[in-house]
Amino acid sequence: TYVLSYYPSHEQWDGHFQEVKVTVNRRGAVVRHRPGYLAVSDKLHERGNPVDRETALAAAIASPLEQTGIHMVAGLSHDMPSPGRLMLRLTMDPGDVQLIEKDGHWKGLLDVAYVQQSAEQMPAEIARDRFNFDFMPDMYAKIQEKGLIIEKELGMAASKYHLKVVARAISTGATGSVEINTHR
Repeated sequence: TYVLSYYPSHEQWDGHFQEVKVTVNRRGAVVRHRPGYLAVSDKLHERGNPVDRETALAAAIASPLEQTGIHMVAGLSHDMPSPGRLMLRLTMDPGDVQLIEKDGHWKGLLDVAYVQQSAEQMPAEIARDRFNFDFMPDMYAKIQEKGLIIEKELGMAASKYHLKVVARAISTGATGSVEINTHR
């Protein structure tokens, strides 16, 4: 196993997707890498341009690699609250989401995508949530202690099931993902 790092030498931080290709000259080797990156300057992140946000989230969804910018743990409860339903519980490191104190409140923006696929031949279903956090100091203290928790009810129509959850902090562009394969 090898890990490669790539640092762009260009100065074109214009918000366009930049494709990255990695090839090896070894027979039978398998290369897993990101399809590219979004050349977004820090100023674009601060503006929170909705088109750039969607493009960045879509790139993370399409990536075969797990995103590690937001650390999260996922838990599932089957047939909750009713048969054929799942209750997803995500616990995230609040420091990765970068909640910022403003006017006595702790605030932050987070996009979350839930990519569900019941069979390889079937198209994936994607649901999205956008969270606009605004926590009072006492709640922020609890989040610092226990983590930022998000719960989501999802449908699960098939016995073989694949779920990918992608979370992206708007202010920094930090992205995290987790994938779950389950058999009912």
